[in-house]
Amino acid sequence: MTLVKLTVAKGRTLKNGKTWDREVYTIETEVEEAQLEEVRALLITTIDRWLEEMGPAKEVGGIPHLDTAELRALPFLKFKEKTPDGKYIPCGPDSPGWNFVNVPELEVLVKAVKDAGGRLTVGEWKYEFSGRDGSLIRRVPAKKEKAK
Repeated sequence: MTLVKLTVAKGRTLKNGKTWDREVYTIETEVEEAQLEEVRALLITTIDRWLEEMGPAKEVGGIPHLDTAELRALPFLKFKEKTPDGKYIPCGPDSPGWNFVNVPELEVLVKAVKDAGGRLTVGEWKYEFSGRDGSLIRRVPAKKEKAK
């Protein structure tokens, strides 16, 4: 039995008059390595419930608050890969990917990208619309500035 330390943190930014307040919940635990993903999902659900109990998050400049941990968990699919029976393959949280804009879990992200003019960089990822009619959204690494 191998124990590993698991830390899950999620938060949001709320406008308080003329200032912005950041609320962050962090849970640390030790868990058996074999149960890591199951316990991680449980902890994320617990923090999500706490945040929901506090009411809706505010928008910043008309763009919804986007939590990077939540963005990593969104259901993106691998580029140009399908199972032998033709089904799309989910990609990992640290991989580039794509999905249809009408997927319910992507609603907040799609609105944020639309409000940002069709392209939005959050952390190390760039989110943008693609496809002939803009019916797809893709996640690709943001280009890093070269040091001069």
